[in-house]
Amino acid sequence: MYIRTREANAMWSLFFAAAVTGLVVLGQRWQQERWQVLQLMWQSSISSEKLSRVLEPLSRLKGVIVRGNPQASLVRSGTSSEI
Repeated sequence: MYIRTREANAMWSLFFAAAVTGLVVLGQRWQQERWQVLQLMWQSSISSEKLSRVLEPLSRLKGVIVRGNPQASLVRSGTSSEI
């Protein structure tokens, strides 16, 4: 009876060790995937920031063209009255 109990304890110990090892491996994979997602989010925020820097002057130019550039007409009228 003692030998059976000892063998059973050894089997449960192996089972427990395998379960803990599996949980550790799963936790490491989860953490690695999480870091990859965070890195992708960070890279996309940087690229969107760069894109907004490029598009901002273009949107201002579009606004100037659509409005007919009222500031330029004021500058021209000011210089023509001085002459």
